[in-house]
Amino acid sequence: MRRTAMNRGLAAWLLVPSLLWLASCREKPVPDVRLVDQQGRAVTRDGLLAGRWSFVFLGFTSCQTVCPATLAQLVAVKRSLARQFPGAPEPRYLFVSVDPQRDTPARLASYLAAFDPEFVGATGAPAQIAALSDALTAFYQVGAAASAGQTGVIHSGEVYLLDPAARTRARFSPPLDPDLVARRLVSLMGSFGT
Repeated sequence: MRRTAMNRGLAAWLLVPSLLWLASCREKPVPDVRLVDQQGRAVTRDGLLAGRWSFVFLGFTSCQTVCPATLAQLVAVKRSLARQFPGAPEPRYLFVSVDPQRDTPARLASYLAAFDPEFVGATGAPAQIAALSDALTAFYQVGAAASAGQTGVIHSGEVYLLDPAARTRARFSPPLDPDLVARRLVSLMGSFGT
C-alpha cells in the first residue's frame, strides 16, 4: 500500500515538468555563435537570434523519440499561440543539431519540412555548438555509435526561450503543454514590452 502511494507521488512529480517553466537568472545574451541553417545561410546571434523571441531546441535528426516529439509539440505551441493570441508577434523556432557530421543543411531541410517549413534548422562547428549549449546550460554528448542502429548521441530535451536581446528567459521541459507555453510566452512578451 505504501509503495502504491509512493508510485502515485512519483508519477505526479514526473508530470510537473510539463506544467512548469523556469526563468533564467541570467540577463547576459547568448554568445555570438556562427552556425549554418538548412539553406546554407549563416546563423548568428545578431542575425537570427536577436530582434525577435525565439524557441531554441538542441537535438539531432536521427533521434527517434525526444526530438520528433518535441518538434511536434512546438508545432502545437505555434498553433496554440495563433489561436489564443492572434495578434501576438510570432516567435522563431530554431532546431540546432548537435550532430554536424551527419546533419548537413540538406538533411536538416528534409527533416524539418515534416514538421513546419518555417522552422529554422542549424548546425556548425562543434566549438560553436558547444558555446551555444554552454550558454543555455543544455547538455549533449556526441560519441561513436556502440553498434549498428545506435546514434552515439545523447542530449537533454529542454526548449529554451530567448527574448529579442537573445537572453534566456525561460526553459521548458518536455512534454510541453502547448497552451501553457503559449500563455507564458505572451506573458513574458508583455513584461518585456513586446
